[in-house]
Amino acid sequence: MPRPERFAGIGRALYPPSLRCYECGHDGCSAAGRRGPQDVAVVGFDDSGAASACRPPLTTVRQPVEDMAAEMAALLLDRLAVPDRPVNSVIFEPELVVRDST
Repeated sequence: MPRPERFAGIGRALYPPSLRCYECGHDGCSAAGRRGPQDVAVVGFDDSGAASACRPPLTTVRQPVEDMAAEMAALLLDRLAVPDRPVNSVIFEPELVVRDST
């Protein structure tokens, strides 16, 4: 659903494209008589700061990015120290951040 021209640049300046699509989709659902989260539920991924600023605030899956980066660095250093060591896999537990979009 198009926004009035005077507000057209606000979304482009504040939100990445995926969140602008979410808001446009929300506006389209409203125009079609659907309500979120009663009729339509939306979940995003990576829990960017803009997710809580959306309307309605976007439920997301948060990854432990700092832990992942630290583990990656440790694995890399270990691999450089012992190149023949078998490859190690690490699985991280994501967190569901529930907001008003679900």
